[in-house]
Amino acid sequence: MKSKLQKLSLIGVFLVASSAIGYGSLQARETENLQQTKGRGYPSDFATTYKPKCMEQATQHLPEEDAVKICDCTRKRFQILYSYEQYQKLSSAEQQDVGLYCSNKVLDSE
Repeated sequence: MKSKLQKLSLIGVFLVASSAIGYGSLQARETENLQQTKGRGYPSDFATTYKPKCMEQATQHLPEEDAVKICDCTRKRFQILYSYEQYQKLSSAEQQDVGLYCSNKVLDSE
């Protein structure tokens, strides 16, 4: 149980770091990239931009297999729950909620 709690807190840390790194890059790409996903305002390259930054942080704390699953889950969850504009304004606590949801989903299924 303690190990899972440690992993969950690390997930929160990497999500915050990942989001902070991603905001500037994503905002610049948004200006360049006028094609956006249907109805939610996400740039068409959001998935390819988000995943490497997420993986960079996640693999520092988790096995690569778990990191891939959690990064895919968080990206999809952000896109389902929030428009791109809302995503850019999420607080650290809101980002961590998504990370905890996904880490629980991934780590509990093992």
